[in-house]
Amino acid sequence: MKPQTEKTDGAAGSPRENITMSRFVASAVVIAASAAVFALWFFFLSPQARIKSEVKKLISSIEKLDTAATMQCFSDDYYDNSGLDKAGLARIAEMSFDYFDKIKVIPKRKTTFADGRSGGASISGTAIVFTGDSPMKIDFVSEPVRLDFRKEKDGWKIISISGFDRAVIDEIESYLR
Repeated sequence: MKPQTEKTDGAAGSPRENITMSRFVASAVVIAASAAVFALWFFFLSPQARIKSEVKKLISSIEKLDTAATMQCFSDDYYDNSGLDKAGLARIAEMSFDYFDKIKVIPKRKTTFADGRSGGASISGTAIVFTGDSPMKIDFVSEPVRLDFRKEKDGWKIISISGFDRAVIDEIESYLR
């Protein structure tokens, strides 16, 4: 005679069935947690998210007039199409931060992209620089500023900037003379 295997009285399952169910639930929780961690990593720590974070860090350091923090965003290999290297950029940043009392960057549009170990950001908006009570507005809306990034051992660093109108650069330089 075959033993009865169906429950007919509504009693709880055997201890073996409870252990199996517990393992199943635990496995489902581990899988769900792993998926959540991966999604958070991809959303917050993906290359594009890291570049976006570096852009925010750059804007923040400029607004704080902090040359050292600003220059940490740039690669030692920085070189742009106007012939400026990292040392020259540091001198301009230092002179600008000494001259201007306040700088406010108002980005209107930001896009980021990444492909392997390189990436970039395109930013358009307005910067307002203050000397005393007289503000000077610098628009970079019509042609966005492009920041080219490279993944280095200590994070994403800017290797080149392009898109600044030469007239804007000349105007800033005229204030610094």
